[in-house]
Amino acid sequence: MALGVLQGCASPDVKQALEEAKLAYQAVSSNPQVVGDAPLDVRRAEESLERAQRFASYLGNTEDA
Repeated sequence: MALGVLQGCASPDVKQALEEAKLAYQAVSSNPQVVGDAPLDVRRAEESLERAQRFASYLGNTEDA
């Protein structure tokens, strides 16, 4: 049962959400005004996206689960 629950963590919905977040981050990070006005927030967004991607890839691996 637990294996099935963990497998579901990296579902297509999660992958889609991560892709949308990646695209949103790319749009923000390529905007010089946003980067100039809020550089720390842009960096935090990048770090959060990286953590989410690592977490999703780890939970998506059924051998690790």
